Amino acid sequence: MPKIRLTEKIELNLSGQANNLICVGPVGSGKTQLLYHVLMSLYAQDCVVYAADLKGGAGGSFYSLVRYNAENGEDYAINNAEDFDKVLDMLLETMKIRYQSFANPNVPLDVKASDLNSNWKPIYLLVDEYSSGLAILKKSKSTRDLGERIERKLLQLVQQSRQAEIGIILSFQYLKADTLPKEISDQMMKIGLGAGLSNQSKIQLFDKAINLPRGDFSEGVFAGYVQRPTDINPLYFRCPDLANVDFRQILSQIVMSKVS
Repeated sequence: MPKIRLTEKIELNLSGQANNLICVGPVGSGKTQLLYHVLMSLYAQDCVVYAADLKGGAGGSFYSLVRYNAENGEDYAINNAEDFDKVLDMLLETMKIRYQSFANPNVPLDVKASDLNSNWKPIYLLVDEYSSGLAILKKSKSTRDLGERIERKLLQLVQQSRQAEIGIILSFQYLKADTLPKEISDQMMKIGLGAGLSNQSKIQLFDKAINLPRGDFSEGVFAGYVQRPTDINPLYFRCPDLANVDFRQILSQIVMSKVS
């Protein structure tokens, strides 16, 4: 599983118990730039990445960068709940096939393996504004069942995909108490960004809103807290300076390097 370098001293090891990540940050906190950095790091380490926006976003910030795989370079992003539900089914099937192969490596698979299983690349699903999109679905009678089904499947992946090289990255502007069960969120790596990070989000992320490490949150400084399974307490960090980075160019270079 891949590793993401946040700073010279802080690295996210997206493996084992820490294959899932929560990233919370209000507008202007640097969350989008940080997630760009995460995406580019995943691509550079030959991962497959899906991005989903349950609110139905089209042409949003992640959509010009996310690719289905390195071979054909196609963008692959999900901007409606029905397609997202199908992708979750595919990931659950992939997880089942991979576990079956781990348990009985010499036994032919009784389920037709997809291309995601044939090359065994790590797979990551990034869901932007998960709680907002889910709330919209569950609010309407016509989509409530779909919203509840999506919620069950995503939580199943977070809980069970650990050794199948499938990881979930959930992005929020703020984190509410009913967004994720605590027994689920406790299994995830956590990042909280910006001076405007609410006390409620801090409590949900780190079980505390006060006594967090001191740090520079002055205007123009993108910074926050990170807590990995090995960290007893959250750590302060400054986001990588990505203001002038051309992510499209980096993506093109990654694709070209894999082709050559």
